[in-house]
Amino acid sequence: MNELEIFENCIQHLAEIYSHEDNKDAKETAKFLYSANCQSIKLNEQENSKSLSRIFNSFEVENEHPLVKEVRKISHLLPWYQTDMGGRIDDDLKSQMIMTELVGPHSLLYTEEFELGVFLQLPNVNYPKRRHPAEETFYTLSGKSFWQLEDNEEREKIIGEYVFHPSMAMHANRTTDEHLIACWRWSGDISLENYYKYQ
Repeated sequence: MNELEIFENCIQHLAEIYSHEDNKDAKETAKFLYSANCQSIKLNEQENSKSLSRIFNSFEVENEHPLVKEVRKISHLLPWYQTDMGGRIDDDLKSQMIMTELVGPHSLLYTEEFELGVFLQLPNVNYPKRRHPAEETFYTLSGKSFWQLEDNEEREKIIGEYVFHPSMAMHANRTTDEHLIACWRWSGDISLENYYKYQ
């Protein structure tokens, strides 16, 4: 199997994940992914994200979603990065989370309607409360995590569970002794300009 076929497998796994989410925008996202044409995508070795790819691959456990296994096979070709989330987080927190966008306006598979990617949060990291205009769903692929929506009680999430955040809802998450690998879906207002307005 060549690298483009592996990328296509990743997109099909994402389609399958979001086709089972009980959400209208998730169904639309899945529909787009199932019909996506990946043939024009260029996968090239990402020199500036090699070290982040190695970090991602170091968090391998026996029981994880097949999407993670596929991502590992082409991780050296994906644009991994760390971000301060528009000034929302400090450098210490930034250094403990990495991500790659696979689908979206600035991603390998182009669309202006949705944004999807894969996210790693290291163990013992608290990602404090934040909000944004886009609606968001995380789906746990590896490890475990604890999530809080608004002032509701915190809930533990393990592999195979969804975490949904409506537009502008305050949410936070943390890890303890295990890492978190998740995929995320954004829909609605996914513009970075509006995202940066809300700290």
